[in-house]
Amino acid sequence: MPIDRQTIDDQHFVPRYLADQLSDEDREAFEAYCREHPEMFRELETTARVKAGLAALEKTGRLEETLSARPAGVGAFVQRYAAGIAVVGVGVAVLAGVGILRAPAMGSSVAQVSGRFGAALQVDAKYELVRMRKPEEFDLQIELPTPPAAIRLNVMPDEGGAASYRATLSNDVEGGSEKLVATVDGLVPTVVRPDEPPYVTLFIRTEKLEPGAYSLVVEREDGKPTAKQPAFRIEVTRK
Repeated sequence: MPIDRQTIDDQHFVPRYLADQLSDEDREAFEAYCREHPEMFRELETTARVKAGLAALEKTGRLEETLSARPAGVGAFVQRYAAGIAVVGVGVAVLAGVGILRAPAMGSSVAQVSGRFGAALQVDAKYELVRMRKPEEFDLQIELPTPPAAIRLNVMPDEGGAASYRATLSNDVEGGSEKLVATVDGLVPTVVRPDEPPYVTLFIRTEKLEPGAYSLVVEREDGKPTAKQPAFRIEVTRK
């Protein structure tokens, strides 16, 4: 259901959105409003900066002193949303920047891993991922760049012929267990030449990774019976 500016103000949509406290329906309606009213992006950024500043003051014990000595000329925008910020809590989901709102670790495009409103990440490197002959070896080694960026993986599935694939990335932890990092569905294979196997393309946000060993499973989504696919082994290091 569409929303208007009065509803956004009365129900404190901006701070609630930044704290990830909107329902899916309200979030979609708010994002649709933002796309039609680009000035909302500036308000989102301003509110995020205010929250970050208040959290920093609270941490140092200077919040009460600063608020009691509010300087003249405080913008109407800050006053308008002060109550909303207080309701949500200055310490909840403080952002390093509006551009990384709920950005996933892995996606099918640069836009997905860049976040909802952030500028597209630079693609730092491109890798081709194919199965190695020796199971004890890594299939791929990735160096994490600085600053954060995106890396592109062209992965050749073990089983071809599917209309779409699912990719699951996990971090190998001590004791032989795995920690799920991200899952991407609906990956459509790309065919470059008829005589070559198709591949699927993934993008990974590098700041979501830590050095270590990872497993990547790419499997069919067409519902046909298939053997459990062995994982690609990836070693992540830092430059």
